[in-house]
Amino acid sequence: MIRVLRGIALLLVPLVCTTGCTLDAQQEPEPITSDPQRADQQQPDSEQATTQQVVYLVRDGHLAPVDRWVVAAGGVDAVLRAVVGGPTAAEQAAGYQSALPVMRTALHARIIDGVATISVPAGLVALGASRQVMAVGQLVYSVTEIDGVDQVQLDNGGTVELPVSDGALTSAPVDRSDYAAIAPR
Repeated sequence: MIRVLRGIALLLVPLVCTTGCTLDAQQEPEPITSDPQRADQQQPDSEQATTQQVVYLVRDGHLAPVDRWVVAAGGVDAVLRAVVGGPTAAEQAAGYQSALPVMRTALHARIIDGVATISVPAGLVALGASRQVMAVGQLVYSVTEIDGVDQVQLDNGGTVELPVSDGALTSAPVDRSDYAAIAPR
């Protein structure tokens, strides 16, 4: 008899343990509102110090400045995350765009003697010439907003030849003057 009761108890224990672990069905679906591509476009919810930083998007065929909240200690990588995030919905409605492709990995940079060397994925290098000019212009203008950064160079496992706004290609570091034709108005 004891053996039979133990057997029944062993069968009932999992049933009792799982009955309190159910989820009720929702009446209506709830949308997920988090957009990881735009996480840096609002003031970060962290205990780290933040600051507003100007980054550049594209509007009416020219670069256009917008403000973003970034982690103050994040340096150039925080600025890169902000510019890659693209325009907010309100900015899109106002005609702002990004020439940068959607990137699955974060951009990183190192600064040596005023030159920010940004490691970029192949997708940025593979853009058509006019879009690449705008995309690189966005990076150059955004990163040179940082004190001590005067020029930008891209790296994709080696130095990348960059198109400048007059159509020429250069493997030398570039600055804002190389994108004068698309400069903010």
